Formats: sequence, C-alpha cells, structure tokens
Amino acid sequence: MMTLSQTENINISLAQPLMQEFPEGIRLSRFSFFSLREYPIHTHLHMEIIYVLEGSLSIKVGVSNYTISAGEFTIINPFELHGLYCTDEPNRVCLLEISPRFYDPCEEGTIFVSAYTLYHDAAKEDFPKIEEVLRKIFHLHLSAMVTEESPDGYLPVYSNAHNEEYEKILLRTLINYFELHFTAEYFLLSDHKENTLRDSSVQADRLKNILSYFYENFPQKIQLQDVADRTYVNRYHISHLVKSGIGFTFSELLQHIRIEKAEIYLLGTDLPISQIVFELGFSSYRYFNQHFKSLFHMTPNAYRQKYQKQTILHKEISLLAPIPRSVGESLLLRWGSLLSAASKDVKQQGNRTCFIDLKKSPIQSAEHGPSCETAGSNAAPYSRLNWPQSHILYDTPYMASLLLSQIAAAGPFLKKHPRFAAKDEGSSENAAPFNGKPGAVTQCGLRKASFHTLEFLKHFDTGECRTAPHYFLTWSGTSPSRILHLLFYYAALDIDEPLSQSFPTPEALTAYIEERIQPMEQLTFSLDLRNTAQEPQELQRPQGIAPCPAAMEQQLKLSLDPFVQWQRMGCPNSLDQETVRALNNSSQPDTYFFNPQDRLEITLKPFDVKYLRISFS
Repeated sequence: MMTLSQTENINISLAQPLMQEFPEGIRLSRFSFFSLREYPIHTHLHMEIIYVLEGSLSIKVGVSNYTISAGEFTIINPFELHGLYCTDEPNRVCLLEISPRFYDPCEEGTIFVSAYTLYHDAAKEDFPKIEEVLRKIFHLHLSAMVTEESPDGYLPVYSNAHNEEYEKILLRTLINYFELHFTAEYFLLSDHKENTLRDSSVQADRLKNILSYFYENFPQKIQLQDVADRTYVNRYHISHLVKSGIGFTFSELLQHIRIEKAEIYLLGTDLPISQIVFELGFSSYRYFNQHFKSLFHMTPNAYRQKYQKQTILHKEISLLAPIPRSVGESLLLRWGSLLSAASKDVKQQGNRTCFIDLKKSPIQSAEHGPSCETAGSNAAPYSRLNWPQSHILYDTPYMASLLLSQIAAAGPFLKKHPRFAAKDEGSSENAAPFNGKPGAVTQCGLRKASFHTLEFLKHFDTGECRTAPHYFLTWSGTSPSRILHLLFYYAALDIDEPLSQSFPTPEALTAYIEERIQPMEQLTFSLDLRNTAQEPQELQRPQGIAPCPAAMEQQLKLSLDPFVQWQRMGCPNSLDQETVRALNNSSQPDTYFFNPQDRLEITLKPFDVKYLRISFS
C-alpha cells in the first residue's frame, strides 16, 4: 500500500517543472500586491489566498474556470494546478502565501474548497469575521510594504520579528475559520445546499478519512471493501456517505481524483499518454479518454497541446503595470475608514443614531458629574455597589466598556477604587492566568481590556471634558491647531447585573452575556465637522480658516482579547512568557488613519470601545 508521504513525493516529482518554491527561512507567510496580466499555470507545496481589491481576476483551478471580483477571494490548495489571468478590466490583487512550516494542509489531511460562491452560505455569520481577519493580515503586510525600499510593483514582503507573534495569531484564527467552514468534506460539489452531512462532524470526519484514502492510493486498484477496512464503516454506508457528501458515486469519485492528477502528468511531464494511463491506474486508454473529456471537454492530447506551453515552465509572471507606493498608502487609509461605510449599512437596519454637537462647550469636568445628551441610555452610577473582591467579569473584554460607564457616571471612580488601575495581587503562586482579580494587568503580565481603556483615558485627564452616555469629549492644543478627542464606549448591560451573580466557568459568563445582547441594536454617533470653525469662543479658530481634518481611530480588538484567546486555548493553568507576549501583541488596539468627510459616523457594537482623534490645522 502506498503511504501519504510516498504520494507526496510522486506529486512533487511530477509537478517540479511547474512548482513555485516557498522561500527558505520564511516561517509564516509571504505577501504580494500587484496588478496582474498573467500568472501561468503552476502549483506549489503551500496554500495561498488570492484576494481581489479592484477589478476582477479570471482563475483556472483544475477543471474549473471562474472569475472573482473586488472584495472576493479564493483558497488554493497545495499541488492544485492553477493559473491567474486578467479580464477586460484592470485589477489589483493581494496574494497571501502561507508557509507549510506554519500550516501544511497535506499534513493535516485537509482539502479546501476554492469556490468563493460557496463561502457566504458556508460561513454564515462568521463570514464578516473572516473578512475582518483577512483585512488585518493585509493591513499588517501593507504597512510594512509602504516602508520598504523595494521598487514599485510586485513587492513580496515577509513577517518581521516585531509583528510575527501578532501575525501568527491572525493566521491561526483565519485557518481555524477555514477548517470550520471551507473544507471539502463539508460540501456537496454539485449543489452544496443539498449536503445533509454539514451538521454532523462525525460523518464529516468519516468522509475526510475516505477522501484521504483515495488521494493516498489513487494509482492502485481500490475496492469498496478496502475503504471499509480502513475506515471501519460498512460497505453500504460508505457508498451512501460518498454520494450524500460529495455528490459522486464511489467509482466516480475515484476517477475524478485520477483525472485531477492526470493534469499534472500532462502539463508537468513529457510522458506518453499511454504510460500516463498506466500510472494513474486506468484499465484502458479509451476509458481514460472518456473520463478526461467529460471534465476538461477535450482529449488529453489536445489539452496538452493547448496548455503545456502556457505553464510557469515556459512563461514568467506578467504584470500590467507597477503599482505606485501611494496606492498602498491610500489603501491603508481606505481600510482604516471602512467604519464609515459599515455605519451606513448598519443605519439601514434601524440602529440608534446619536448626534454630537461639537459647538457645545466641552468645559464640563467629569469630577462633577456627567452632561447627559443622548437619549435612551441609563447612566445611573453603580460605584456604591459592594464590589466583590474577585469576579470573573473583571478579566473579560466586557469590562472595558463597563469600566468607562462607571467613570463617566460616578466622577473620580479610580480615586475611590484604585485597584482597577493596578496589577492583580494576592493570587496564589499556582493560580491560573485569569482568576477574577480587578486589576488592569494579571500577575503573569497579561494586559486586560481595562488596561487599554485606561491608556485611552489619559487623553482626557485634563479635568475639562464633556461626558455623556457612551462617550467622552475634550479638546487639546492651541488655535489654529486644535485636536478633538473622543472616546466612545457601548456598555450594553448595567454592571450590577452580571456582578450580582457567580459563574462556574468563563464560558458560562460569556453565554450569559451573549444571550442578553443578541437582540440589541448597534449605536451610531454622527459628527458634523463642517462647523467646527464656530467652536466656543475660547476654542475658535482665526476667521476664514476652514478646518482640514485628519483622523486617527483606535479600537479595542475584543475578539483577540487575551481572555478570549485564553479560553480558545482551553483555559490552561499557566502560560509561558512567549505566549504572554504573543497575546499582548495581538490585543494591541487597531490603529487606522483616514481623512474624514464633512460628516463622520462611528458605529459601536455592544461592548465596543473606540478612541478617535481628529486634528484641525
């Protein structure tokens, strides 16, 4: 019996003339940003993600030809022959290649689906999260790219030591989503919506084992009983499983895999077709020819004549034109201001919109209580609560917005409760990283969401800020250069509600809160920047000078909060210092720079925290 490693060696040997090697010494990924004319048929040992930023791109993957447009992406598996071609419109494309040293689908026995048209229905509510993680990865690489000394155009960049731990977490998060939603055994290839196996992980795992067996042994004569012995599933059930989950009969699936491999033989070697028939395990040339034509719509010989000279062996990658560095910079700005576009979409769903009057004097000290301007919010102070000495809520990302609600509602909250700004103390030596202490940093050095919240608040430590439900506002600088600072938060629950209960596990608290916020609307804050020249007298600009704003936004990454990541790791009792550093790096607030329009809208989901700085000069 042929082993998987032997099969890989055969694939490598066959595909060598078409193979694009991943650079030695690159641990995580390689990123390229280009405008593409043609990337001829090729393959590689690593997986890659192709994302179209502008225009469209025609893609040939095996027997399939399809087009992806702006905002769409596709996944390419190792050993999968594919070619990329421009359409009638120019394009700009991001190409992310993931090192097999970091993640190897062959080693994991994983095959991903390449059809973008299936991704929305497969991922459902997780699809926006997948897009957001992709944008974070691209933002990380583009930020490095615009500082490179390389010429404009095709600019491959790699992880650097400073960002590697953060990128590692982003890539692992992305792959987790891919494995959950986009693996081939979860799809019916003819019409995935008919697949009855998607909700059965047991059946899907069995199907995965069957597929792995086929790919390992495709050149051999495979009997139904062979697969039954390997997977410990009776013969009848295997036939039903393959037909229900893949859409092919047992024999059709085997022939399909063999025909997929035939393409590598035809394009990557000069073997006579009669020998290829033998190598693939077909009983006759006629039988092979019949199956090949059913998938590729031409004979094997015609296919070789048409495409063999259109491979990477004979052609190099061809670019339409160099991409100026300014395009990468503007793309960073555009991704940074996606919140504006998102807020417009949200507004159509009926979320609450609050208007902030920037002309109203901000001389309102938080020490003397809030100036409540937005309707529909309860800002009653709970600082007189009997705060527990420890509670799991203190460790969670929810605490960031809840802490701000207390500071806004109760004046000098931190003077009364300084332990919330300190480091956790009093834990036993063998205590878990998170044990419900109120500090902003755990004993092992993990920075909680409240730590970053207090960093944001330093911009408002002037005693002259306006507080209202869901935001703080202050100005700094002197005329004609003024800086507007805004700190937004959405404390979706009264803090005494979860504090009054005990939860046996972190998961229990998460389930409790997520259930209560599920029906909640998002909040949108609208700022009219056109009349900022008519500020209060002490803030007025020289007459006739219009504001030219530039903005920076920082947002807490609740989904990458150390507490959340710790739960995903299975709540281990201890963490080494490398893991602590990685979790702290990944939880650093996202920073975006953008040029705001006349009207700016900021959207908050429950428990979001965002800091906005707008400079007028």
